[in-house]
Amino acid sequence: MASQRDSIISLFLKKNSVRKISSLLDVPKSTVQDTIKKFCNHGTTKNLQKSGRPRSVSTSKNIKMIKMRVHRNSRLSMRKVARETGISGTTVRRIAKNELGLKPYKLQKAQLLTEKTKKVRLERCKLLLQWLAACCKALGREPFRSQSLDFPTGLCSGTQGERSSGLVQGQFSWVH
Repeated sequence: MASQRDSIISLFLKKNSVRKISSLLDVPKSTVQDTIKKFCNHGTTKNLQKSGRPRSVSTSKNIKMIKMRVHRNSRLSMRKVARETGISGTTVRRIAKNELGLKPYKLQKAQLLTEKTKKVRLERCKLLLQWLAACCKALGREPFRSQSLDFPTGLCSGTQGERSSGLVQGQFSWVH
């Protein structure tokens, strides 16, 4: 771009017209006019200082630092990155989203299921099914059958506090 501007100015100083410069360099006339105007006003073809408030925290140095930390450990939370770098959490999240193209997520934690815990769960489920079958028998209801297991499909129709008393009062809804 700078070499194109320099070419425009050198042709202008050789007394070529805007139209001729535009056709020789295959650039729009407006580009030639703007470059000549800028050269006449400021005496240079380099980029001028922009107006407005300059970036203070989202600098290329900070962006690079956050990028390195996130790529080194992708499980690191933005809160920890903010604490370690001394940059505000909002700014770190903004840089991660807008500058690095990262999407926010929360790491989901789940219970580790070993063979032992799977067996314990299975035994508890069998006990629960036996208990529900006994409840059905006590209420004189036929339990809903699914995959050869007996269980009721509804819970207590009352409020949350009435769930335990639902067995005695017969407030369960059943599928026949």
